[in-house]
Amino acid sequence: MRQRLPPPQVLASDGVWDFMPNEEVIQMVAKYYNQESCRKAVRAVVKEASERWQSNEEVVDDITCVVVFLGDKQR
Repeated sequence: MRQRLPPPQVLASDGVWDFMPNEEVIQMVAKYYNQESCRKAVRAVVKEASERWQSNEEVVDDITCVVVFLGDKQR
């Protein structure tokens, strides 16, 4: 029986959350889960958050993001 893996964990500053809803961030990060690429997931989130800040504000807030994939994919 294959165990269900826990969802990716995302820790981010308000520079991400001010313009991106939780569900959208998780969906974006999940695209990189099978590639096991936290780095690509972080880059995608930071890029999108930065673009949204630039579109909506005169200044861009600090944007910090950490993504962790938990669990053992071999189970």
